[in-house]
Amino acid sequence: MRWLRMGGLVSVLALLIVFAGKGLRAGFTHDDLMNLSRALSPARELARALVFFWQPADSFRPAGSILYRMPLGTFGLNPLPYRMACYGLPALDLFLAYLVALRLSEKRLAAWLTAAMLAYHREFWAFYINTGFCFDLLAFAFYFAALALFLDRPLTNSRRHCRCFSEC
Repeated sequence: MRWLRMGGLVSVLALLIVFAGKGLRAGFTHDDLMNLSRALSPARELARALVFFWQPADSFRPAGSILYRMPLGTFGLNPLPYRMACYGLPALDLFLAYLVALRLSEKRLAAWLTAAMLAYHREFWAFYINTGFCFDLLAFAFYFAALALFLDRPLTNSRRHCRCFSEC
């Protein structure tokens, strides 16, 4: 059974890497440079805006700005670390989608198939070659992490209805 799980994980990650194409060699776009300039806000302000997200702040999309800012000091304007982060985010998103599907269906096969279907879509090419889409990838991660935490609770009557709807 353990080999089956590992095989599913390897196949989903292989789909992600194969269909992502040449994204690791992609350079910066004009949006990336604009986002980098906005990410130069003080780190304290970005962290505050991320933690206290319900309060108004001067920073622009703090989670993505932190993602842009972190490699800048170490790697400068080398796009490879940014591209690697943009490959890591879909892997995280696939894992979170797997968790949500597993909690909804209670079947590992259904969860693996969900992750496999999300690993490739012909319109996802922009996620792999444009770092500016990290904001979308982060939004998916935050949303599905919250959904996975919500679904981790014991089922109530209203949530049983949700599970039945997902099985239809």
